[in-house]
Amino acid sequence: MKKGTTQSLPVFILILFLILAGCVKENDCKKLSDEYFPNQVGNWWIYNRFDSLKMERTSLRVDIVSDSTTKDGKSYRMWVFSKSNLYDTLYVRTTNDSVLFFRYLEGFPQEIMLIPLAVGKKWSHPFMIRDSTFVLSKDSLILNYHEYTDAFRVQRRMFAFNDYLTDTRWVIPHLGISKLQNWHYLFGWISKENWQLEDFSVGGKTFR
Repeated sequence: MKKGTTQSLPVFILILFLILAGCVKENDCKKLSDEYFPNQVGNWWIYNRFDSLKMERTSLRVDIVSDSTTKDGKSYRMWVFSKSNLYDTLYVRTTNDSVLFFRYLEGFPQEIMLIPLAVGKKWSHPFMIRDSTFVLSKDSLILNYHEYTDAFRVQRRMFAFNDYLTDTRWVIPHLGISKLQNWHYLFGWISKENWQLEDFSVGGKTFR
């Protein structure tokens, strides 16, 4: 009886260690990046992407690859989205109170996020009619056995001529976008996608 108990003890300790090591609270995310919304060259995120209309599951990688500067002298980061052999880019600029997402360096931002996030916070796009964003809740998420307790659920709703969008994303401070649900109707074309974060490297620290 004692022999069996002795042999099972290391297994119990190992299981306990794995459970405790897998529970990462929100304070640990602050060690990843000094930025509330990470936007430094070298950061990357890999998502499990599921297109529920095409029933297609793929891997989507997002890399911050370089700085770009426009004629107004402001600095932007180039984000490259790669899926199979397809690539897309965004230009992202952060200020003290906002994150600006540009499709092109010229013109107004495609999307705006005000920071820091707080439940109940809401704002409208200054250049687009009927484009509003709401911080609905602060949720807990389990990602690869790690628990994050400050995932803000942010929902954007946009209505224009033959262009309708509902985008819900979970943003973890100092880590970035951890989960996304997107529905978009554009002139008869419909897209419905879900993203789930799998791996990332922020501030030189890699998570797997």
